[in-house]
Amino acid sequence: AFTILQSDMMKYFTAIFTLLAVSTSIGAQSFTNVTPVSEVQASSVTAIAIDPENNKYVGTDIGLFVIDHETGDAEILLRGDTVLALAWQTRTGIWAARTDNVLLQPNTDRRIELPGDSLTISCIESLGGQLWVGTNAGVFVVSAEKAKVIDHFTVDNSKLESDRITAIYIDKSRIKWIGTERGVARVVGEKWKVYEKDAQITALTGNAEGTWIASTEEMGLVDPLNRWRPTAVEDGLSIGEVRALAADKKGRIYIASDVFVQFDPYTDEAITLDNSYAAEAGPAVALLCDQDDKVWIGTADLGVLQMDMEATVDQPLVATVNVEHPACSQDKDGALRLRVGGGAPPY
Repeated sequence: AFTILQSDMMKYFTAIFTLLAVSTSIGAQSFTNVTPVSEVQASSVTAIAIDPENNKYVGTDIGLFVIDHETGDAEILLRGDTVLALAWQTRTGIWAARTDNVLLQPNTDRRIELPGDSLTISCIESLGGQLWVGTNAGVFVVSAEKAKVIDHFTVDNSKLESDRITAIYIDKSRIKWIGTERGVARVVGEKWKVYEKDAQITALTGNAEGTWIASTEEMGLVDPLNRWRPTAVEDGLSIGEVRALAADKKGRIYIASDVFVQFDPYTDEAITLDNSYAAEAGPAVALLCDQDDKVWIGTADLGVLQMDMEATVDQPLVATVNVEHPACSQDKDGALRLRVGGGAPPY
């Protein structure tokens, strides 16, 4: 991306919008090697988790499956239960959340029933010996080894702005990020800070650049210095609501909305999933990058998909522009920001 200052704006205005109107078939990339994981016999996937051996756990509307990394075979661990969320806990193994407010471990007698009426579990993250469980009634902190609730954070006893938890992400520094219908809370020990209080958070992930936060209106990054930096969802990285985010070992961000996009923040390049396949797959509701940087996509209608990032095809050049208006009519701090996707550089 580059910036055109206001004094040059009229000079480039016609050229930019002429470019936006043109679709030129120059070499570019889109995902092609996307295959359904037929071993998981379920159409609606709710959650995906991974263990240190690179085995994948898939929560569905008919139970919990585990996919063996070596053979690719799937085994059902829980049958007949709708699984709402999953987390791998280092000391005890995989935990699953059911619709009856129960957290349990398959093939063991460990189970935890969360207190409260009309409770719905939305997400789980593991930290040390704990599970942080997001619900529509705040965040429960659970001891996985003792199988009991040890804390419960709500708007009444924390800085949460809403009890409806939409996402939880725990970064490499053990900082907790809690997404809600009114902003995202950053929790370091006893210190809480809330960002974007007017935003309904939909997804969280992180890489070396910081924590990536998606809301119903925009996507942003909180960098390692705790500065909020809006990013370029409006530039074409998503269409509609962002439902899930993931990051691979190279720091690339995967964004699932009405389209599926791989965004490299280091090169500013974005690659999109072939639209015809995306339409067939339906909305992605869960994302996971495994230890081989393969992408696993849980969909609402087509089960689990596995994506090979190496296979590519030609895609037309696409350009989008953002207009940043001057702070005041006499100021010269306005800009046009142009983002080019597809095609083959140099442009």
